[in-house]
Amino acid sequence: MYNSIIFLFTISLLMLSCSSNNFNEEKMDSLLRQKVNSLQKESSSERTDFIGKCSIPINQEIRTEIENLGIEIQTLIGDIFTASGKADQIKELTRLEYIVSLELSIERKPF
Repeated sequence: MYNSIIFLFTISLLMLSCSSNNFNEEKMDSLLRQKVNSLQKESSSERTDFIGKCSIPINQEIRTEIENLGIEIQTLIGDIFTASGKADQIKELTRLEYIVSLELSIERKPF
């Protein structure tokens, strides 16, 4: 019985540690996800512009954590930011708990 409990605890711990290493692509909209996956297949170092939303207002600590991933933040208003980053940096950003969503920036021309 004791061995079974230890075994289950070990398996649970292992599953938790593995899941924390996964990217959460669900945080990216479909256009950004397609672009990131395409750039990774090409091994491109092209930067992609995107818009991000956090679950909390972005303070200096959060901004620094995002920028330490290699993301360049251009604008910041409350819990929303515009930024650019390479595909692997954007995927890494999805691991952060306070990141709610990421969307591909689309340039719109005036009428």
